[in-house]
Amino acid sequence: MLLNVYIFLEKYLLCYIFIMYTTDDLRKYEKYLEVIDAQLKEFFTEQSPYVFCKEGCCQCCQIGEYPISQLEFMYLNIGMTTLSVVDLEDINAKFKQLKLDKASHNSDEPFTYECPFLKDNRCLLYNFRGLI
Repeated sequence: MLLNVYIFLEKYLLCYIFIMYTTDDLRKYEKYLEVIDAQLKEFFTEQSPYVFCKEGCCQCCQIGEYPISQLEFMYLNIGMTTLSVVDLEDINAKFKQLKLDKASHNSDEPFTYECPFLKDNRCLLYNFRGLI
């Protein structure tokens, strides 16, 4: 059942992506991400004595709020098409639990959580991630 729902959503979301954003728009966004990534790489190199991020570091993804733009959401959905059914099921379960947790969150403090795309301290959608 989940696979059928996913296939439907995949087709629907990809159609929606291309209705909302053309292929050219997505290419422009990818170029923009390349520029930002290059600038961040330069920044992290310059600040290496003070920044301890490295591959496998997920400190920023373990607890936080993760607002994304509509374009980032669309791009994440393209990335979702690259994942295995097992990973999709895990993500789906995490989102269901997040929905329950958020509904029962009674604090004035912001609702924070682990990014649902994090698995074994790695981002399943790293190449499609939103801007941090």
